[in-house]
Amino acid sequence: MPFDSKNFAETKPDVFSLEGLIAWLWAQDQATEYSYYSNCNCLVAQYLKSAGIRFPEPGGVGAYGYYDENHTRHPLPYSLNDAALGTPTFGAALERARKLLAAR
Repeated sequence: MPFDSKNFAETKPDVFSLEGLIAWLWAQDQATEYSYYSNCNCLVAQYLKSAGIRFPEPGGVGAYGYYDENHTRHPLPYSLNDAALGTPTFGAALERARKLLAAR
């Protein structure tokens, strides 16, 4: 069947996966720095906020978890933290995330 571009749906990786983080980091300015210790502006918080994950005010991803709009705590995969821990630039985090994914 010829390509008619009508039968395609955009697929996105799970937001809580390394694949999702890698896709987001790839689209960011690689030189951008972040503070690993800032609950509201660390790499993982910025990523989750961009994906529509909400945090109660002042909110954040402290203690390896996030809180939904019902104030229910949900744990985060350790792989997201592992990708964020190190040189605090999006480019360095992208390389760490790729290595973590390849090591699986």
